Amino acid sequence: MDLGSFTSGLLTGLREGVEAALIISIILAYLDRTGSRRHFRRIWAGTGLAVAISAIAGLVLFLTVGGLEEPYEQIFEAGAMLLAASVVTWMLFWMRRQAASVRGELHAAVDRALTEGTVFGLVVLAFTAVIREGLETSLFLVGLAASVERSAGSVLVGAFVGLAIAVLLGAGFYRGARLINLRTFFRWTGIGLIFIAAGLLSSAVHELIEIGWIPFGTAAAFDISSVLPHKAIEGAPDGLALIDFAPGGTVVDGALVLPGVDLTDVVQAGAAMDRVADHFGGVDALLNIAGGFVWEKIEGGDWQSWPRLFQLNVLTATNASRAAVPHLRRSAAGRIVNVGSAAALKASLGMGAYAASKAGVHALTQALAEELKADGVTVNAVLPSIIDTP
Repeated sequence: MDLGSFTSGLLTGLREGVEAALIISIILAYLDRTGSRRHFRRIWAGTGLAVAISAIAGLVLFLTVGGLEEPYEQIFEAGAMLLAASVVTWMLFWMRRQAASVRGELHAAVDRALTEGTVFGLVVLAFTAVIREGLETSLFLVGLAASVERSAGSVLVGAFVGLAIAVLLGAGFYRGARLINLRTFFRWTGIGLIFIAAGLLSSAVHELIEIGWIPFGTAAAFDISSVLPHKAIEGAPDGLALIDFAPGGTVVDGALVLPGVDLTDVVQAGAAMDRVADHFGGVDALLNIAGGFVWEKIEGGDWQSWPRLFQLNVLTATNASRAAVPHLRRSAAGRIVNVGSAAALKASLGMGAYAASKAGVHALTQALAEELKADGVTVNAVLPSIIDTP
């Protein structure tokens, strides 16, 4: 279960579900006060029809995304995400302008349906009131699912939970219970949906860049080939080695893969680096990317997270570096690059153990740089923010 995708689905289902539940509760409450409870079944019929059509539309859209070939899949996904972001953003501002008059308009529509005496008048009223929210929700959820792919199930589970909460709130609205402050609720959930819509826009742009529809802004921001050359230096070994803890390793064409190596074990790290040097005739550069992450507060968190993250983030880089240093000294351009983290400079809530361990990586980088500068071996660190990895 992906927490971020679950939360996005939950917020979407809750916000859109509460809008629909509020509309239906206003209609039912008005019918109840006017002595027209016998018409409830027509409201439920229109609501059920709208929900069914919205669910079918969402399912068709979702299945269509996975059934297309490149580049049509990327085009469809980008279009769905752009449309979802646009519709939701527009609806947020529309709701802000029209919220004050919604109750009166619904009451007037109910009066017209009752006066005209048509059998389907109330069915159509409920259907039209809910179908807009339903289709908007389906489109938005499809856009979210397309943007996260692997955790689409988490989005769907979150949406169901959000809709279930919305139904409970709707029952409370009907009975006159003021369970939440609606003004505050719509304000803050609206802000949350705007951020989600911005994420959809970003994912759509990525899809369009991938198929070449957005050619500008994709060039290299800067060139560090003088520090890390793209091509092998003359006389230096040429090749890529992957030292992987996973038993099966990561398959990369042309690369030497060494699976099942525990870099927290100094003996295994040394043996793996010697194999790399024997295979290629030396080692030019080392990229220390092994690591781990856990989110938990210091108070109440698992104390074992601290030594575990130190081992995963600091000890792996230390053992790999000390095993590579003798080979890097003999290289024409020895390089070590450690993957640190921006969190080590400014830690956020729940990132105590992780940030502390990455701060250790930064200190390791500085100490190694001083230790090896006389040998012509440079040691640097990159400090990324959040990166979504498999």
